[in-house]
Amino acid sequence: PVSATLTILIAPLIIDAAGWRGLWLAVAAGCLVCLIPVLRVLDLSPPARPTLPRFSLAARLVGVLGIPGIWFAALGFAAYTLQWISMMIWLPTYLVEMQGLGIGLATVLTAGMVFINIPGNLLGGWLLRRGLSHGGVVFTAAAIIGLMGIAIFAIGPPPMIAFALCLAFFAVGSILPETVLAAGVLIVQGAHLGKLLGPLTARSGRAMVLALLLGR
Repeated sequence: PVSATLTILIAPLIIDAAGWRGLWLAVAAGCLVCLIPVLRVLDLSPPARPTLPRFSLAARLVGVLGIPGIWFAALGFAAYTLQWISMMIWLPTYLVEMQGLGIGLATVLTAGMVFINIPGNLLGGWLLRRGLSHGGVVFTAAAIIGLMGIAIFAIGPPPMIAFALCLAFFAVGSILPETVLAAGVLIVQGAHLGKLLGPLTARSGRAMVLALLLGR
């Protein structure tokens, strides 16, 4: 969330100066810079010889993919990221075209929506450490953001209430990544699936409906 917030804030400045290609090059350069502390801190030495029986990659994949919970968690993560990216696409357009805000202010407000993910991510880990189950946390958070989505798009509240609901959507929804990832790294593929489908379905105007159905 920190890097995404910074990118959203500086993106308009870079695009004005160097275009969208310049923005992509700046982001790529930032990723390369991040390699410096990674290489200095991360232990890249070969691991010690394992004492447990070794399994082939195919055997490990079959074992992991044969767990039903992995698939359900991945689909749940896909539904969440589909809703998240769709909301992120819709929000700036809503603020500028429907509420008449300037691009600068709309950018700051959108960045704030991303930044609010940070406490939610931390809260997800805290809830798990307090003994709550993965399923219970995911179900509760998914139900709440589902209601937020219905309130925003189906009821059509006044602008300030809609913005507050968006804030609640991102704050509560950000509990999901931490909780789901704690159950298995393979689930990240579900997140990428949602990010891929989100912009495509948003263009047809049915993104949130599809996400709500998947979330159920």
